[in-house]
Amino acid sequence: MLPATFQQITPHLAPFSRGIIKNLFLIAQALLTSRSSNLNTVKDRLGALLGKANRQPASHYKRLIRFFNTSQLHQLTRAILRCTVTLLSGRVRYLILDATTWRLGQKNVHLLVLSLLYQGVAIPILWRDLDKKGHSNARERQSFMEEATQLYNLKGKILLADREYTGQLWFTFLHQQGIDCAGSPVRDSPATRMLQA
Repeated sequence: MLPATFQQITPHLAPFSRGIIKNLFLIAQALLTSRSSNLNTVKDRLGALLGKANRQPASHYKRLIRFFNTSQLHQLTRAILRCTVTLLSGRVRYLILDATTWRLGQKNVHLLVLSLLYQGVAIPILWRDLDKKGHSNARERQSFMEEATQLYNLKGKILLADREYTGQLWFTFLHQQGIDCAGSPVRDSPATRMLQA
């Protein structure tokens, strides 16, 4: 990792122990080299990365499980997202706001998701379960975006969203936050071309 990059992300990881940070980078390497998010596949890469190829894969699997069972997982996830936004912020122009809904037994799941659009890939940086059927309303979206702007500097970004995310109050709020909004399809924008690819 480049020293400048490390200096950018270090403040976000400061609250965590050296062991957690070491395991975070180890798992990131293993995920990338295995090209999988399946822990059963990832475990097979840990031995080589640690220089302990003769260790049983089951012990590497236990290490992965312990990492993901840490009591600090929520805080660590937020820190990783802050690192991601910090590293990509200058290279990302577009944000995407979208939602997905389904039923899980008797529960309505309605996830509102904000993502960065980077090289044609939507990287989620914030999500909230609205626990309801139907569309989100302006108040719910505003509360969601207020949280996003408290966590990240989103000024100057352009928000892409489906036509259901409209309304004068909503557009005024976005303008006050310094976030531009593509109210109609941006026909020749790089984002449109990437999304059509």
